[in-house]
Amino acid sequence: MTSYGAISIILISFFIIGVGIVSLANTPFKIMTIPDASAPEDFEKNLREIFLVNNNFTPLAGVLGIGYFLHPVSIPIARNSRN
Repeated sequence: MTSYGAISIILISFFIIGVGIVSLANTPFKIMTIPDASAPEDFEKNLREIFLVNNNFTPLAGVLGIGYFLHPVSIPIARNSRN
């Protein structure tokens, strides 16, 4: 299981990097320092905004927390799925 896990992590990493490069190459974007709260997100226009600083850290904290607490739980799940 360890060798399959390492290969899976490498493949997922390549996939994420590849999708990120393709997305940056195909989507016009504007780099902003601080999000503008007065202008709502308009999905009709093709221009996307990339923020360098953002005060909304809740999604990142949630993903990091789930990842941290899922690691000890994943071994028993994988062990019990054998049956």
